[in-house]
Amino acid sequence: MTKFADGLAKIRSMTVDTNVVSDLVSLTAVYGPLLERGEPIPPHRQQHYERCVLSKLAIYIMMDFDVERVGLKAVYRELLEKPPLHIIYRTIFPAEAKITREAKTLVDKYSKRFSIASGDAAIVALCSTNGIDVLLTWNREHLLKSIALEEIEKINRASGFQTPEILTPAAFRDRLMLVNRKLSLSPHPVLPIYRVGFSPSRHAP
Repeated sequence: MTKFADGLAKIRSMTVDTNVVSDLVSLTAVYGPLLERGEPIPPHRQQHYERCVLSKLAIYIMMDFDVERVGLKAVYRELLEKPPLHIIYRTIFPAEAKITREAKTLVDKYSKRFSIASGDAAIVALCSTNGIDVLLTWNREHLLKSIALEEIEKINRASGFQTPEILTPAAFRDRLMLVNRKLSLSPHPVLPIYRVGFSPSRHAP
């Protein structure tokens, strides 16, 4: 990402993990009928519902602004097991990250340095070698652990690659700002009044 003097970073490209795409279908298939009937979301489902709303918000914002949306083969393969999610994914992410020898090398380095699932390692490696600025994921168990983020940063720096900002859709919303009609990330959460508003695109799913 291009860093500005005030700490903001312009977002040029983005991608998402499997769980963020899955939330779109859950929002429609699981919660849509309840909302149409005017029924409240059950308390035990409230947290998941709010997560799904944040995933949808992040994807809609990404589609409403000038950001390159890059698909990942590793995510697409996972979604093939959940039709029609792979079709939705292809629609949202028309471009595809290149699978290179460098990406495969990074996967090996991640796996040797700390515990990480092969699919997660592939996702981060593809983002790193293709220069993708932001990766959205709810994967707290592996990718969002501070130790994992620190190790990924060290390995990438030593290998000459930029590490993507790995964020939950909630953190993405909290740090997002609009500067000259361009999406930018603040290094810290910003007040709601300065965040990017929700304006669904007519092209959004």
